[in-house]
Amino acid sequence: MRATRVLWLLLAALLTGSGAWGGWAIDRESYGEATLLEDGFESGDLRAWSSTTQSILDLPPYADQSEIAGLLWPFCDSSDCPSPLQTHDGLDFTPNQNLAVFHAAAPGLVTNVDPYFNPGNGYWQVNVAVDYAHDHTHGLNYAFEPMGDSTADRDAQLEWIDVVEGQVVALGDVIGRLVVVGEHAHLHFGLFEDWDQVCPEPFMSEAVRTELRDLIQSEPGHEDWEICN
Repeated sequence: MRATRVLWLLLAALLTGSGAWGGWAIDRESYGEATLLEDGFESGDLRAWSSTTQSILDLPPYADQSEIAGLLWPFCDSSDCPSPLQTHDGLDFTPNQNLAVFHAAAPGLVTNVDPYFNPGNGYWQVNVAVDYAHDHTHGLNYAFEPMGDSTADRDAQLEWIDVVEGQVVALGDVIGRLVVVGEHAHLHFGLFEDWDQVCPEPFMSEAVRTELRDLIQSEPGHEDWEICN
């Protein structure tokens, strides 16, 4: 069953011609708000969202904190970024075991599942995009980075992606499991606003914000780091 899904995902990637971050391969408007309602979302205007009254990220992207070794790198777009990358457009979560589970931090529509060879580091990754259910402005990206350079590593990660394009996910539904191939395997998690990746912290519930801040500051030498810098 998983092998069949890998073949379909590879074919979809070739047909969509997606790039480093494939983005929104499916047009959510054409998919239809009615379909989202039929798939279990509450009735009403799904686009009616206000940052002053409702958070987007009501869960962290990992399912079980005991499977997470740490939050390796924060979001950073400033000149004093603590990361050696200088800038970093998301949050990197490192697992302490193989096949750590990552789930939907917000409900939405899976618009892209994209295996991609990153020329920057020479490794395969699998990108999953989720369009936030309650507006047409925000989206989440999950980049599963096992740190493997072979097509076998790519296919191994694809086997453990639990969603397909066009699937509606509820809060907490499993997105996939991270295959650990090489050192520094991680899940890169980011949030889009109007097609730009932005600091996710303002969109977190207070509980998620506190949990992730504690996670990143628990690393030796990172005591003064923030989720976004």
